[in-house]
Amino acid sequence: MSSRYLTLILLFHIFYFSAVNKINTQIDLLIKLSDKYHYIDNSKSYIYAQKACILADKNGTSRQKAEAYYYMARNLIFVSKYNECYLFIKKGMREQAVKNDKFLLALYKELKSIYYSRLYMFSQEMKENTEALKLINPNKNAESKLFVSRIYMWMADYYTETNKYDSAQIYISKSIKLVEEIPDTQYLSFNRIFRRKAYAYFYQSQIFIKKNNTKSALIFIDKAYNQAVSEQHLYLYSILEAYGDYYFLSEEYQNAINYYQKAVHNKKAFFRTSADINLKISRCYKAVNDDVNEKIYLKISSEQRRYDEKMSRINITQVTENILQGEIEKNQDDRDKNIRILLITIFSSIIFLIFIFYRLTKIKRKQNEIIENNRSLLRKNTKDLIEKDTKIDILQQKLNDSISELIHMIKNNSPHFWINFQVIFPDFTGKMLRINLNLKTSELTLSAYIFLGLTTKEIAQYTFKSIKTIENNRYNLRKKFNITPEKDLHIWIKEHIKN
Repeated sequence: MSSRYLTLILLFHIFYFSAVNKINTQIDLLIKLSDKYHYIDNSKSYIYAQKACILADKNGTSRQKAEAYYYMARNLIFVSKYNECYLFIKKGMREQAVKNDKFLLALYKELKSIYYSRLYMFSQEMKENTEALKLINPNKNAESKLFVSRIYMWMADYYTETNKYDSAQIYISKSIKLVEEIPDTQYLSFNRIFRRKAYAYFYQSQIFIKKNNTKSALIFIDKAYNQAVSEQHLYLYSILEAYGDYYFLSEEYQNAINYYQKAVHNKKAFFRTSADINLKISRCYKAVNDDVNEKIYLKISSEQRRYDEKMSRINITQVTENILQGEIEKNQDDRDKNIRILLITIFSSIIFLIFIFYRLTKIKRKQNEIIENNRSLLRKNTKDLIEKDTKIDILQQKLNDSISELIHMIKNNSPHFWINFQVIFPDFTGKMLRINLNLKTSELTLSAYIFLGLTTKEIAQYTFKSIKTIENNRYNLRKKFNITPEKDLHIWIKEHIKN
């Protein structure tokens, strides 16, 4: 009887581990399929990543979960579902495999940098890239070299976006040097999602475009295109747009239009809008005096931009909430830990007091001293807990630091100022329009500058306009608000928004 029982147990273990191994093999296959369709058919890549996540959640190893979540997050970034993406990044970062493996942790740092860059949160992007760079030595192996090459490429993109082209050139040169040191056969053996050589060439072309060096730009646009085609990338809009930029700067406007339209069609095939590209097409038609097409594409661009800005506001709000929630959760964990320590201390103190009470009744004075000591300890721990709560409140107030970021955007004349201002002060526009429905966006923006306390001189300096122009604009605002000259415009707007 016992031998039969042991045989059944043995068979059960054999079938169980065989089933688990089969599921693990399926998860690995789904991740490979998700990678296979990256840059080719992202809907398929998304579906395979989703299936991998479902199986990994049930029976996958910690590493398989981390890899499945990674691919899911990358696909969600591609379709601009940033709120859902953040959840998968959080899940991945919590996996033990990520905590134990520096390379996997560095991949998630890179993933977070991509996430922040899509939301124009450049300081957070740079922070993640810098931390990722510290984790990996490029001289360890080809995989590490490829990773560091990508980080240098993202850093070059950051400096290009912030108009620091000399710094951008330093990092893109490092990126291209590293990736070109890897033999082609070895490079192509890496997962598709990690191969970014074509885009290293693309970012180099963008730096040359920004510097109006069209001859050098074309060389790297061609290299980017040929590399992307050789790797069977189908999502090529950025490179096609770069060709359009080249021809626009070369004043070959019809060629520019052709490439811009190819870029639009390419994005459309992947269900993406093209507000900026349609605006460039409009400018091309303006350059050739085609007023009809100029207006058509300007209208298309405006409609798409309104939609993009609406989605951007939603995304920025969600991301801000996610970041704040992450900070609150972290501090809540610390608080819970301190509460547990406090409760253990209290419980230990009670047990200790009972022991003293029953065992040392004859030494009451000593007992009272011990009780007082424990009360002091309790008060101290309570005080520490209150201090922790205060720190949590301070962290929650850090959202106010966004105002400093707005001032920084103004100083840099950032086009993203107005979107970010409305996210932080969502009632501002509505309250101002209640005074005068005919306020223009430029007048609302000027009102925002004044609301933030900028002087006429500062506004003129940061917007590259004359002081006289700003004074006239302020005067026109007073007229629209029906404010007498004696009243301080800054104080008046602040009071109006407050009330």
